[in-house]
Amino acid sequence: MEEVKPKNIFETPQRDERLGWTGDAEIFCRTACFLENTYSFYRKWLRDVEADQTEEGGVAHVVPDIISGNEGDNWLLEQGSHSAAARRFKIPGNTVEFVRDLRYNKYRVFTELQNEQKKKGCGRMIDIAHAKQEFEKYLDEYDREDEQICLKIVHTYGVMKYAGEIARKMECSGEDVELAELIGLLHDIGRFEQIRRFHSFEPGTMDHAVFGAELLFGEEKLIRRFVEDDKFDELIDAAIRKHSDFKLEGIHDARTLFHAKLIRDADKLDNCRVKLEASVEAMLGVSEKAAGEGLISPAVWESCLRRESVLSVDRHVPVDYWVSYLAQYYDINFPETCEIIEEEDYITRIAGRLTYQEQDTRTKLHILTEDLNRYLEMPAVSVKE
Repeated sequence: MEEVKPKNIFETPQRDERLGWTGDAEIFCRTACFLENTYSFYRKWLRDVEADQTEEGGVAHVVPDIISGNEGDNWLLEQGSHSAAARRFKIPGNTVEFVRDLRYNKYRVFTELQNEQKKKGCGRMIDIAHAKQEFEKYLDEYDREDEQICLKIVHTYGVMKYAGEIARKMECSGEDVELAELIGLLHDIGRFEQIRRFHSFEPGTMDHAVFGAELLFGEEKLIRRFVEDDKFDELIDAAIRKHSDFKLEGIHDARTLFHAKLIRDADKLDNCRVKLEASVEAMLGVSEKAAGEGLISPAVWESCLRRESVLSVDRHVPVDYWVSYLAQYYDINFPETCEIIEEEDYITRIAGRLTYQEQDTRTKLHILTEDLNRYLEMPAVSVKE
C-alpha cells in the first residue's frame, strides 16, 4: 500500500472510503478483534484497501459492479449495486484534515508494525484461505466421484474444523490455531494417492502418514504450495508423519508434541462423524449386516481390556475393525476432546450402529461402551504426557 495521504475526502469523517465494507471493517475493528481472531479478515481488508485506492494513493472513486449477471432469483440483487448512503453535513476543514491525518497514521503505523514483525520472524506466516485454495487444486488431480476419495475430502475438512475448535477451546494463540488448522488440512494428503493406487485404506498397502510427509517435505517440497514460509516445516512434518502411529513417541520439542497430540485428537473426533455417516461398505468393504457378524478376535478384546488401541495385525474379521474404531478413544490427549465426544454421545452411537449377530459380541460391545464412557470422564485422561 502506497504511503501517500489521501487527497479526496468526503462529506462525513466516517465516509473516508466509497466502498462500504472497508469502512465498516475499520469502524468495528475494536469490537471484532475483541470477539474473534480477525487476523485473516483484516489481512484481506488491507489488500482490498490497497487494491481500491487510486494511483496517487487516494480512496476509490467508484463502487465496482460485481453483481450484474449474478443476481439469480434474488430480488434485492436484481436492484443493482449500491454504495453506502451518506448524508451531507458541513464539517469544519480542520476536523476533516484531522480525521484524514488520523486515518493515514493508523494505516502507516499498522503497516510498519506488520513489516517489523515479519523482519523479526514473529508475524503470522499462515494464510489458511490460500492453503485451502491450493488444496482444492491438488484434489483436482484425483477422481472426486470416487466414494472413498469423497469420504477423505469430507474427513479432511472435518479434521481441520475440529483442530481449530480444540485449539480455541484451549485458548491457544491465533498462530497456533492457524497452525493446527493447516496441519488438519494436510494430515491425510497421502491418502488420496493410496486410494488411487490401491483403492484401500489398509496400512499394509501404504503408510499414508509417512508418504504424505515425504510428499510435502521431500524433493518436490509440495508444502510451499500451501505456506510460503519454512518456519514451521519441522513441526508440521513431525505432526503429519506421526499422526497415525500406534503410539506417539520420539518428539521432544514441547510445541511440536502439542500439535502432534492435537492432530491425533482432531482426527479421532472427525472419525466419530465418519463412523456414523459414511457407508459401512466404503469403510470396511462389506455390507452393514456382514460387519456385525462373527466373534471378536481374542487379541482385539485383550487390547480393549488393557484400555489400549488395537494393532492392525490383530484385526481379522469386520467386527474386529469396528471394535478397533471404538478402542482408539482410549488414546485421547485433551479434556476438550473428551467434552466434545461426551456432548455428542459418540461412543454409544457408534457402538449401536451395527446389529451384532452373536450374543458374546453384543455382551462385549456393551462392556466396552460402558467402560469407554467412564474412561473419558476420568480426570486422568487430561494429563497424558
